[in-house]
Amino acid sequence: MNWRPQLQYSIFTVLLYMGIVCETFAFQAENYFLQSFKSQQQLITSDVTGRRIRLSAYAEEKNRDEYVTNSTVTRCRSTFCLPLSSDQIKFIATSKRSTNVLGKISRTLFFWQNFNSDDKTSTGTSVTFTYDYDLMKVGYDSRSSVLNTTGIVLIHPIGVGISKWFYERLMSSLATTYYEDDFSKQNQRKNRFLVIAPDLLGSGSACNATMYKTAAHSKPVEMKKYPLFNITDWTSQIEHLMEDVEKTHVINRCVSSPMVAVHPLHYKLLQTLPSNTPAKVKKSYRVLCGLPGNIFWWYACRNEGAFIQKFSEKNLVADPNNLGEKWRLNCYTNAKMNGGRSKYSTFAFLAGTLQDGCIESLRNLNGSDVCIDVIKGGDIRQNRARSWFWQRNKPKTEEDDDAVTVRPYASFRDYVEKNGNRGQEVVIGGRISLAHEDPCGYSRAMWNFLI
Repeated sequence: MNWRPQLQYSIFTVLLYMGIVCETFAFQAENYFLQSFKSQQQLITSDVTGRRIRLSAYAEEKNRDEYVTNSTVTRCRSTFCLPLSSDQIKFIATSKRSTNVLGKISRTLFFWQNFNSDDKTSTGTSVTFTYDYDLMKVGYDSRSSVLNTTGIVLIHPIGVGISKWFYERLMSSLATTYYEDDFSKQNQRKNRFLVIAPDLLGSGSACNATMYKTAAHSKPVEMKKYPLFNITDWTSQIEHLMEDVEKTHVINRCVSSPMVAVHPLHYKLLQTLPSNTPAKVKKSYRVLCGLPGNIFWWYACRNEGAFIQKFSEKNLVADPNNLGEKWRLNCYTNAKMNGGRSKYSTFAFLAGTLQDGCIESLRNLNGSDVCIDVIKGGDIRQNRARSWFWQRNKPKTEEDDDAVTVRPYASFRDYVEKNGNRGQEVVIGGRISLAHEDPCGYSRAMWNFLI
């Protein structure tokens, strides 16, 4: 048969401390080049037609499937071999060199230290990660034929202790709202959905990397420290996972997967945030992998994550109660697991590896038929510097008594409108971590976009 049902993907991303998405997905010649972006409070998705990109945010509750019982979340495992770039190989190889005692101490305290300093073999060219991902089927009904399968990939933020658990509320609510809010009737069983939430490289379970040396007697060596992650590393992981899911979960089907090329956009880049040069990023990462980064990580995890809780309540949510009882425990547990190696993905973000190439991606959308629908949190407060240095010699006002101030910003909306790509805009509750704050509203927004 020539009938080829398509498994299409919707890419969802949310920001906490940063933003990441994919840089270059494989795509066929007939696929047009879609590019999208994200802000601190937006979620990106391309709908089932592949013709629109939506930025949204929201969702929560418990799964239920009226037709079959396979809408529950399944824990799966995948393996990804990350090819190292020449810079990453050079980065690791350079770190092995030690000429004197002072050099060894300096590298140990302030810069990158080799994952196995006693190993004399040459550096390998790839690193293998084994990681977990959650998978949930929604709208699967064995009693009727389904025309399309849409894969929804949830890409979690990068931060201290953040991994795929960030989407537990959302995945639960996606199943609930699909049936309780009549989205299943609107869908009329024409589409079924496969929701996937993976741990990104360097986060959660994806912190157990091994490297094979190039020597003849090569054996896998567990890496204690990781090279600098960049956007294409996470892109390659997600692309590989989608291809793997197609082979495993689309049974007795000849599947064609039109991949969407997605590029990152950090919200403030549209305003004043400068891009870091590669040299600055590498230097910052080396410093963070030494004593300064270790002190930061220790402080963040001390007292079972007290700092994480305080920071999150002040900066990430509209109402501290929205975090829930498990937020602090989840962040702390994930930050400590695998020897605390998830810190290296956070260090990569802090070094500025994600702050590049965004404006050009938006410009490429100019004149296209891609529309960008925005659903954002209603709480638009931005944190203000509280350092004594910035406040000294300044007259105190009533405004200074507040921890945060309200300062509206519309550069993203204005830019998209000027670019000819503006779609709908919906304001919802919440502040930054919207998928965790209001998962019910989040899921309803997603289904409205996809069905």
